[in-house]
Amino acid sequence: MPEAAAQLFRAISTWRHVAHIKLANLSFPEEHAVDTGSRIAMGTAPLISSLPSLRTLVLGQTVFLPPGVIAAMICPLIPGQEAMNALELVHLVDAYRGSIWGPRIRRSDIERATSTLVRAHCLAEDAEYVETEMILRVRRIVRCEALTERLMGGDRVEGMAILE
Repeated sequence: MPEAAAQLFRAISTWRHVAHIKLANLSFPEEHAVDTGSRIAMGTAPLISSLPSLRTLVLGQTVFLPPGVIAAMICPLIPGQEAMNALELVHLVDAYRGSIWGPRIRRSDIERATSTLVRAHCLAEDAEYVETEMILRVRRIVRCEALTERLMGGDRVEGMAILE
């Protein structure tokens, strides 16, 4: 139930003292099929916003996760969003932008989404500096892995692999 994931993350955003979150087997609404007006569903709002105590977020076996929601969470450029300075790790294991038949999300996908976010929210004169700093933050915090191998089709990775 993709709607349940959006509701879950709205609720999590109210947990003021949570430090570690680990969730698996999530399905988000398909971006091209959603007409809810939800910025989370469309991939332009942070997955979790304004949780200053959050240190780690682990998402496993996740489908239809837009890389932009991770970028927006790590790089607080959207007005009204607090920085999550305690965030040390966002660990994505077998996370897919689309269905399991497509490629897994790689850190480079989060970096591209970060660049897009910076260009949309920064003034031209400081955009290059901010983009560099935000991409360095993504590289420090985000870890993408492939763990579960498929018998056929999809993004084939043998053994556990870091996805840059």
